[in-house]
Amino acid sequence: MKLLTTTLALILTSTLMFAQSFAYDTTTNLTMEGDAGGLFEATIHFLPQDSSDITFAWATLENTLSPNWSYSLCDYNNCYVNVPDSAKMFGLSMDDYNDNIFGFFKLLVSTDDSAAVGTLRLLLYDSANVTMADTIVFTLQTNEVIDTTDVTGITGLNDVDFQVYPNPTADFVSIIGHDLDAVEVVNLLGQTQAVPVSTKSGAILVNLESLPAGPYFILARRQGVVTSEKVVNK
Repeated sequence: MKLLTTTLALILTSTLMFAQSFAYDTTTNLTMEGDAGGLFEATIHFLPQDSSDITFAWATLENTLSPNWSYSLCDYNNCYVNVPDSAKMFGLSMDDYNDNIFGFFKLLVSTDDSAAVGTLRLLLYDSANVTMADTIVFTLQTNEVIDTTDVTGITGLNDVDFQVYPNPTADFVSIIGHDLDAVEVVNLLGQTQAVPVSTKSGAILVNLESLPAGPYFILARRQGVVTSEKVVNK
């Protein structure tokens, strides 16, 4: 423990003293915001400034993501349900970069219905040179959902909303929405599940019989906009 603390202190000092050590495809401070009860995803890719061979490692500096949320973090080439204290990625080389393979973090969060704010702060560094380090921050804010049920007790669908029923289910779910381009089923790690999809009487039917019991997400796409709904397969 003393060695780890000393190492992290060295990394933190070097991070404060120097500019970014690595090249990124987006900002290193990723902010997500939306209605509570939704599914959120953020991804960042990175590689050395000089495209040299490297094995990335990282440590968790801060994790205030709500304990009521379900979340997973994927890197190159592992996925973790919740977030460990530290980890090391697979090695990368110029051949990988030429094949568009880079280091990355992908955070997937399923939120509850309460408004909340959470932060995940990670220290990314070269496992062979701890002075080469940057801090990457994911921040998620969920907002209270305003009840749109009208006086008749029927909730209307807008252009990107959809409804899933029955939920929970033991076999099929029906999806009702306006002009949906596509639907997709993903697990808590954000992995797409291959399931039969058909249409009947204006509804999209998704067969979940082949999937293990547990929570999943239905992603619906319309004109580039993606919305999600959690479904439980019994």
